[in-house]
Amino acid sequence: MAGAGYLLSDPLQGPNATNWVGAYRTIAGAKAYCVDRLYDYPDPRYGYRTAEVSSWPGRNASNNGANGHQAQRIIWIVNTYGQAPSAATNAAVSVAINLLNGSAPFQRSYDRAFKQQLTAINPAIVTAITAMLQDSDRFAGPYTTRVTFGPAPALGAVGQFAVSVRSARDFPVRNAGFRVTSVKGGRLTGATKGVTGPSGVVRVPYLATAAGTVTATATGTAPNTTMRLGFSPTHNTQNFRTGSQRVALASRTPLATVGPGTGHVAVTPPVVRTQVVDGNGTRPAGEKVSDQLTASGLVPNGRYVIEVTLSAAPADSPSRTGEICGTASVAVVANAMGELSSQTPPIAVCGRGVNTFSEQVKDSTGRVVAVSPPGLPSETFPVTVPPPAPVVVVPPPPVPGVPTLTPPPAQPRPAPRPPARPRPVAVIAVPVSSSLPVSAIPELAKTGASIGWGLAVGAMLLGLGCGLLKITKGQRMINEP
Repeated sequence: MAGAGYLLSDPLQGPNATNWVGAYRTIAGAKAYCVDRLYDYPDPRYGYRTAEVSSWPGRNASNNGANGHQAQRIIWIVNTYGQAPSAATNAAVSVAINLLNGSAPFQRSYDRAFKQQLTAINPAIVTAITAMLQDSDRFAGPYTTRVTFGPAPALGAVGQFAVSVRSARDFPVRNAGFRVTSVKGGRLTGATKGVTGPSGVVRVPYLATAAGTVTATATGTAPNTTMRLGFSPTHNTQNFRTGSQRVALASRTPLATVGPGTGHVAVTPPVVRTQVVDGNGTRPAGEKVSDQLTASGLVPNGRYVIEVTLSAAPADSPSRTGEICGTASVAVVANAMGELSSQTPPIAVCGRGVNTFSEQVKDSTGRVVAVSPPGLPSETFPVTVPPPAPVVVVPPPPVPGVPTLTPPPAQPRPAPRPPARPRPVAVIAVPVSSSLPVSAIPELAKTGASIGWGLAVGAMLLGLGCGLLKITKGQRMINEP
């Protein structure tokens, strides 16, 4: 039996010709719409059954069947508006289906006869038919879920990704459901589920917790891409005289889950540049030195702490730090562009070889967002060690009642004694004669020496190797070497 709708006259077909635009009550609890013209009325007594379909064939001498995008448009209209309580909406659904599946009376008479009659009944019906035809072309399935990231945020900042359910024509489906199933590389700060709203696009905020790739996955819901096709097993023939009309009904599950979509964005760490203040020249141990740090890619107006360490290292391997000369920290605020520049507090140089700076930049939560490692050429300088100062002994102050002991003054050392001068040795030629008296030798007599002394001297010289006594041809001589 007929449901909500209107009976229109069709003067182009004949003076008494009519066409029903509206729903049928062929199947209990559902509104059905004819997809076959000329065939018998879809009487509930024919024992109608239904099947979920995404396309259907045409029937002899009747309307065309539907497949592909054309079938999806009809299915979208039936699932979206088919069960509306309004007779005006039911009439609009009926007309749109007949226009899409090539029903001859509607192709011939809609613009020339039916539109005027429907406008007279309710102008909203014609408006609804136009909207259904346009929207079904834009929003019919099949559907996909899309996740699209906005610009990559700074590390530690909040970014956004958009979730939408897209139609076959790539239009975002209005008020489609969505659910974010996972976020990797970041932390979701917005709702994990909801609807896409009138625009068909919802923006979900997240926090970039680490440098690298942030990936988000979401699923959606959209009108089902199948509908129910009602038919009578006993009247499902290709003869319009014996067959009954098939009818279109909304799917038992008007909404269906749309498969997951995934998007990603690369979050880059801040760019940090460092340089020893006043250059990398040699510095003595104990001198204080500062470091200059500039950074970009930070959270705009974000608060940070720079922690700096100065370490000693071997000259041939500056990255192998050993003794820590000192540490310092300074609180800074990035500008509106996410940039900052700061000079660190001075630290005293220490050790030998070289000294090298290293830095960490931490955000307001204490998370390290940037690092400048030790050993960079711009951060390293040689160290010189000054010679030790002379030790000065300071005597203790005098104590009352205790005598002060004063060491005696140093005595001058005696001058060395000059060496003894050698005594001269006389060389005497003595004639050898057993009968010659000693007094006959003037030199010996002058000195009062005796022959015995002369012989003793000769023997001594002979023993010391300093002379040689020779007795030849009757004379004795003492010769020096």
